[in-house]
Amino acid sequence: MAELGPREDVLRAIITGMESTSSYSGINTTAVSRLLQAVGTLMWGDSTVIGLAKSRDMDSILRRLKDGFSENEVKMLCNDLSVMLSSAA
Repeated sequence: MAELGPREDVLRAIITGMESTSSYSGINTTAVSRLLQAVGTLMWGDSTVIGLAKSRDMDSILRRLKDGFSENEVKMLCNDLSVMLSSAA
């Protein structure tokens, strides 16, 4: 495995935690919103980090989050991250 930088390490840890979550009931909406904001900050302008997110199927996680939360803030953040993933080369 290639050595990862700190941004990739953090994103990988976040994705690993999100992948293992089977239900979002009882999870604080504010915490999820801030987590998604952190993911966006990590991915912003960094094609390596975006590539890691794509390879770990971040889109699937974002779809589950959109389905699991009714709050518009979470849905909008998921949409923004999906666009970031799809627009990166």
